[in-house]
Amino acid sequence: MKSGIATLLLILMPAFTADGAGKVSDAEGRVLGTLLSADLFDTMIVTSTGFLVAISRDGILGQRDGAQLAYVGHDCQGGTFLRHASYTGTVLRAGNTSSDEVTTVYVPHDAEALRLEDGAPYSYYMFYYPPDQPGLFGCFNTTSSPDYPVTLTPAFPNDPATTGIGNGPFPMPLVFTPDRALLSGFERSAH
Repeated sequence: MKSGIATLLLILMPAFTADGAGKVSDAEGRVLGTLLSADLFDTMIVTSTGFLVAISRDGILGQRDGAQLAYVGHDCQGGTFLRHASYTGTVLRAGNTSSDEVTTVYVPHDAEALRLEDGAPYSYYMFYYPPDQPGLFGCFNTTSSPDYPVTLTPAFPNDPATTGIGNGPFPMPLVFTPDRALLSGFERSAH
């Protein structure tokens, strides 16, 4: 009964903030992390290693708006960075290739943003595009300028040993198990 109510909370509540009030597990019982908040779209958790993660109601790791993979230099080669985003201590999906795929990356807790000098070359994959202009897909080579300063944040392929979470998708529904301190004493025993 308790897990049914918790599942209902995670799926139906418009907004719920638990402030680390209990554990979130997938439908197979694997603990994913500590609940931070939940709404109709995402459940925000903190993994055992302290990374922030959003999991959609479909069990998919969240993709952040504007989280686009970028590269210092041209032709989308070299070290991976996030363009227009600074998500230190986060695991997320980011735009990856010209086929509209995404890849799961993490940004270390101590990541330092790199501000490109004016005229420095960089490249990125176009991820969001207008449906009437499909030719905008692909690797775009460009340079930073005073009008459009560029800050890149280092990102690495997700490593579950480092981040404390896999790439998903995760079996749904998610189950919230409150800490003992939140129990009122009126819960029924499982006998």
